[in-house]
Amino acid sequence: MILLFIETVPQNVQELVDAAHAKNWEQVSKMAHKLKSTVDSMGIKAIHSDIRKLEANAKLQENLDQVSHLVKQVETVVSLCVRQLQKEVS
Repeated sequence: MILLFIETVPQNVQELVDAAHAKNWEQVSKMAHKLKSTVDSMGIKAIHSDIRKLEANAKLQENLDQVSHLVKQVETVVSLCVRQLQKEVS
């Protein structure tokens, strides 16, 4: 599970970032939804609520001014987790 996380999640986060930059809210919502279960199963509590807010805001196209901050938070935390996990499996 850890190796799968390391291999797939950074690409998913990049797709989230790209969709946010393009203001493709449907894709932002889809990617946040996809990442939500992974974040939960890996126990990443630091972005538990952020990923849910991100999914909802993008889906409903509400509070879009918060999307950029939420995406950055998800990107930062996932990056830290991936680096830590890479150290542990090396």
